[in-house]
Amino acid sequence: MGQKFASYNTTGIVTGFYDSVDSPAPTGVTAIAITDTQWQDALSCPYPPITVENGVLVIPTLPTLAQAQAAQVATLRTAYGNANATSISFTDSAGVTDTYQCDDVSVQNLNRCISGFRSGTVPSGFYWRSATNRNNSFTYADLEALGLEIANRGFANFEKMQTLLTQVESATTVSAVNTIIW
Repeated sequence: MGQKFASYNTTGIVTGFYDSVDSPAPTGVTAIAITDTQWQDALSCPYPPITVENGVLVIPTLPTLAQAQAAQVATLRTAYGNANATSISFTDSAGVTDTYQCDDVSVQNLNRCISGFRSGTVPSGFYWRSATNRNNSFTYADLEALGLEIANRGFANFEKMQTLLTQVESATTVSAVNTIIW
């Protein structure tokens, strides 16, 4: 065996490995010389991409279990927030089914209306604007029912999140942590 080389593209991502004796790099391929140890480490790296930065081979290091858990928790929290903010389908008392926004501002506005109209009536001509930009006539009961749908989904998402967080905390390997997804 001869000198090992790593070829890479214009963005620095390694595209292949060569040996000066067994498999020389083709003419015109951009490559750097690497040690046998770097070559072995690169071949066993489970976390691509392997890159070349400033003429140096960069092999991603395996995260520790704690690092992998922290990263997965952050990913799950983002997914949880996105699941709660996703528009929800709702059928009002008139039988009209539409989707309604559930981002924080929309939910605050809904809660403000439920609280403000606690007498149980809404103004004449009251409507709630759907995510499809339609003004749908809403009663006070519709406001409450939509709020309940959002709350029930939020609680189901919360329970799912707690289960996933427990799984992440209980995982004993990085690869086990990485299998826990929303």
